[in-house]
Amino acid sequence: MHKFILITIVINLSATIGLAELKWETDFRKAEQIAKASNRYLLVNFTGSDWCGWCIKLDEEVFSKKDFQSYADENLVCGFIDFPRNKRLKNSLMKQNDELKSEFGVRGFPKILILSPDGKEVARTGYKRGGAEAYIAHLNQYIVPHRSKNNIPEPTRIEAEKHERGTKLSLPSQTPRLLPKNNTRELRTWTSQSGATLSASIVEEMETYVLLRKSDGAKAMIRKTNLSQADIEYIESLKKAGSSR
Repeated sequence: MHKFILITIVINLSATIGLAELKWETDFRKAEQIAKASNRYLLVNFTGSDWCGWCIKLDEEVFSKKDFQSYADENLVCGFIDFPRNKRLKNSLMKQNDELKSEFGVRGFPKILILSPDGKEVARTGYKRGGAEAYIAHLNQYIVPHRSKNNIPEPTRIEAEKHERGTKLSLPSQTPRLLPKNNTRELRTWTSQSGATLSASIVEEMETYVLLRKSDGAKAMIRKTNLSQADIEYIESLKKAGSSR
């Protein structure tokens, strides 16, 4: 039986599960930044690490194996979104994990999401029999054609090495023209990439999220990478119209 070690550090540091070579990021936004800066796909592991039997089997049979660790070191950023029962996470970490569970519509564990370097969902999967080699092939059936179809450059090691040494990431400089705050915009139906809908008006656009307000006044934060193409075009039309709607 493999010994199972889980170290949860503050939200802006990494967690390590199984063998030390596989780096798990508990801070989802930081994991997104690393993936984008290094052209890596983001593997997001929604797990119940200390009670979910299939989660534990996935770790023992795949994530703790040297072959998978070597593959991840070359190709992935690994995010760890945990929902344990026998220990308490920091409040900020629990809040983040609950929000991500709701945002991505996760209802069972283990749920493995594969996101592109720009944060778009490519695939979702879970436990698969066959061990590390079979699981790598399973992931590559999504990642390899997506990288080729979208002309995404090969992953680089420079930013990942800086991350492991604790060096601040040097991200590409961007000066996006964001939609300013306006509480009077009309209600419309927003549709996520997964097909979920929400009737709301957009209050403002921020760097990573949009702030929406429903008809009852309740507000919702939606990650921009989860928006449909129609939603993105709508925001751009508001910008072109001088953000006056």
